[in-house]
Amino acid sequence: MATSDTDNVKEGGGVGGEWIKLDQESMAPPPRFGASLTICGNEVLLFGGAQEDSSGEMKYFNDLYRLALRLTLESELNYNWELVTYTGDIPPPRESHCACFIKGELYIFGGIGTSDFGGSFSGKFIYSFSPVSKQWSVLETQGSTPEFQNMSAVVVVGDKILAFGGVHQGVSQCKVFILDTETLSWSSPSCTGFLPTARCDHSCAVIGQKMYVFGGSASSSLLLNDLCVMDTDNLEWNLVPVAGALPDPREYCSLTVMGDHYLILFGGNTFNRSGQGQASCSDTYVIDLSKQTPIWTLLASGGDHAPTPRYSHSAVAVLNFLLVFGGMGQTTDFNDLWAFRFDVPYEQLIGYLPTLPPPAHYSSLPSILPSLTQHSPAIRIERASAPKEVEELQQSLLIRVNEMFDTLKEQIAATEQARVRVRAEKELIKGDRKQLMSEVTEKKKEVENMIQSHKKSNEEWIRLRCHENDITRKELNKQRKTLEGKRGELEKREREFEEKSKQLTALMDQFNKMKSS
Repeated sequence: MATSDTDNVKEGGGVGGEWIKLDQESMAPPPRFGASLTICGNEVLLFGGAQEDSSGEMKYFNDLYRLALRLTLESELNYNWELVTYTGDIPPPRESHCACFIKGELYIFGGIGTSDFGGSFSGKFIYSFSPVSKQWSVLETQGSTPEFQNMSAVVVVGDKILAFGGVHQGVSQCKVFILDTETLSWSSPSCTGFLPTARCDHSCAVIGQKMYVFGGSASSSLLLNDLCVMDTDNLEWNLVPVAGALPDPREYCSLTVMGDHYLILFGGNTFNRSGQGQASCSDTYVIDLSKQTPIWTLLASGGDHAPTPRYSHSAVAVLNFLLVFGGMGQTTDFNDLWAFRFDVPYEQLIGYLPTLPPPAHYSSLPSILPSLTQHSPAIRIERASAPKEVEELQQSLLIRVNEMFDTLKEQIAATEQARVRVRAEKELIKGDRKQLMSEVTEKKKEVENMIQSHKKSNEEWIRLRCHENDITRKELNKQRKTLEGKRGELEKREREFEEKSKQLTALMDQFNKMKSS
């Protein structure tokens, strides 16, 4: 249950919220960093992570916890942790891995583990967990498998997983890898636009068809605080122009989607103000992407009523709450759970937040269902002493049961017809989308041809103007030299005139002296 110890900050157009410290409970996972917290249908699952003891030894986890959440009528958030028991092909322990929920299953790949497993994991093998059967499976992928061990930045778009950046053999990367979950094939397509700086330990989020990437580390001495966006339809990158209170450069922070145009940034690791050494962050920012120039707003700057400064934590948005679990500070690891209550009522967010339905359980249907495909046969009941009224009641009940089955049969047939119509409409939409994409591609080619044509004519015009300018410049230079020559002659004549004037003045002086004497 939430405590009353909160930190409420409101700035910038009424956007604000408060931090709520949730009471610790006995079943909480051990302290850890680099774990993944993922919304999986109607569940929130925590997987993996690592813990560093006082001697510097690393302990890696592959346990799985379920976070059960309940919102009371008083809008208080109650929760409890449940350790999940599972079977199957269990993934090796790891941290800083990639996690996402797609097609009803939790996908895990990449990350860092013990030397027993090679130290790091690529995307060659993906582990999938079914929340229904509580079973792990291992999937082998094909194609251009990403080898980056510290990607920790993946998003899901449709039936595809997009991974960006990471580090390979000590070098930061800026490649995009796409996994088609239908074919389990990786690809690394070429991207266009304003490509982002190569980086690792960054954070990313997806809104609609756009993947947003913030911050990260370009090198050991260069942290980033830019916000980049890639249109997943045409794989075009752009740098998002931003205004407002720009966050400090940082790595290992969380970037979480709230609603359909908000991104919430929390925590991370940055350089301290002196530029010497590193410092953990506890500030909370929100950026409103609905503005023509998106605006960063500082929601909370930390303090006694906010989470302890941390990085490499886990975060997820549920309704109008940002949940933050664990992470590490400069001297310790955490296993506390905090909630930031976004001041937009969740009724306004419900249209674009994932629905959390109750658990569904399915079992084999009763044996009476085969009779739905045909009329139920008349049931012959023979009782020697049965009264006439009882027989009439039995016949009436049998007629009603047959009518109910007939109605149910009609409903099933109508449902099947609706399913066929939906499938046909889906295929039609696919065809329309394919045609639209073809038209968009054709228009892009036309625009590109226009650009190239304009570029060619513009370059030719510039070349001609440059040539004319060179000719004019040479002519002016020639005229300048001619004028300089004439000026030299005039200066020479001026000097000669002055000399003759002096001589004439001297003669006049002598003449005047002779005349006076």
